[in-house]
Amino acid sequence: MDEHDHSIKILNRRNLQLTGILKADSSTEEKIILKTTMGDMVINGEELHICHLDLESGEAILGGKLDSLSYVSPSLRNKAKYQNVKKLTKIFK
Repeated sequence: MDEHDHSIKILNRRNLQLTGILKADSSTEEKIILKTTMGDMVINGEELHICHLDLESGEAILGGKLDSLSYVSPSLRNKAKYQNVKKLTKIFK
């Protein structure tokens, strides 16, 4: 498998197998954010947890009830960061 390959396999909406994972940004029981070779990925659900994460091979296995999976474009992520900084600036003025 090429280092830029990225794949997703969902089993019974309870198990998610991924390749092409670069980093786990954050993880709660309701949301997991991962950096992948194809962009940032947001997984929403219930009782979410990371069962296995190997950044050397780029593989991850997630468990829990999967509600949605989406990719976040860099422009939207940067816009959200800008808006958060703008709000903090207003608070401290």
